[in-house]
Amino acid sequence: MKKLNTLIVILIFAELIFLAIFFFDFSPVKAVKMKWKTKDIVEYDRVSSIPVLLYHNIVEDNKPVKSPFALKKENLLNHFNIIKDQGIKVIPLSELAGGSAGSISDQKKSVVITFDDDYLSMYRILLPIVKEYKYPVTLFVYTDGISKPGKGGLDWKMLREMDKNGIDIQCHSISHRDLTVVKTNETYSSGKILYEELYVSKALMEKNLDKTISFFAFPYGRYNLELLELAKQAGYKKVFSTDYGPNIITRDNFCLRRHHIKNSYSDEFFISIIK
Repeated sequence: MKKLNTLIVILIFAELIFLAIFFFDFSPVKAVKMKWKTKDIVEYDRVSSIPVLLYHNIVEDNKPVKSPFALKKENLLNHFNIIKDQGIKVIPLSELAGGSAGSISDQKKSVVITFDDDYLSMYRILLPIVKEYKYPVTLFVYTDGISKPGKGGLDWKMLREMDKNGIDIQCHSISHRDLTVVKTNETYSSGKILYEELYVSKALMEKNLDKTISFFAFPYGRYNLELLELAKQAGYKKVFSTDYGPNIITRDNFCLRRHHIKNSYSDEFFISIIK
C-alpha cells in the first residue's frame, strides 16, 4: 500500500511538472506565461454583403401583368433609377462570384442584377434598357426554351447579341424542371436526367455562345446536397438559389442567395433590399 501511495504521488508530481513546462517558459529570470495566438475576428460590413436581385418577365406598360414576379417596364425603370439615385454601384455577377467584390476598401455600396428564363422581353425590352443605363446584368436561360430563328421566342442569335451588349448569358438547365424531385422510375435514370440538366446544358450553351459558362441557377431556386456536388463536378464556379438574405463575400460559399423581386414591392421596401 505504501509503495502504491508513493507511486501515485510520483505520477501526480510528474504531471504537474509536464503542465508547468507546457504552459510556462522557465528561464533564469522568471517564468513567462505562453501567449496563445487567436484568429482575428472577420468583420463583415455592407461592402462585403452584396444583394443579388432576381427579376423575371418584363411587361409593356399597356399590357396586363399576370404574375407577381413580372414587372411593367416603367416599374423596372423606376428600380434602375432608384439604384442610380441611391448612389449604388451595379457590379457584374462575375465580380461577386469571383470573391473580389469585398476586397476593394473604397468601393461604393453595390448590388448585382439577374434575370431568369427565356422571355422574349429580355431582348425586346431589357436589352435597350441595359444599353441605356450601362448596368451589367446576368440572364439565366434554359436551353429547351431557345427557339429556332423566326419561331417567335429567344434564339441563339439574340442571345449572342445580348451577351455582347451587357447581358451575360448563363445556364438555367435544359428543361427548367424541379431537379430535386427527379424520380428514378422515369424514362431515363435519375442520374442521366441530372447529367443532361447540368452537364449537357452547359455544353450546349458553350457551343452556341462560344464562351465559357461558369454559373448555374437552380430552376425554382430548389436544390439539395447532391445537386450542389454535381454542379461542382460539372465545372460551375458558383450556383444560385432563391433563398433570401445577404451574400458574405468569401471564396468558399458555392451557393449564393438572390432576392426575388415582386411587382407589389413599394419603393421603400426595394430601397431596404438594396441598401
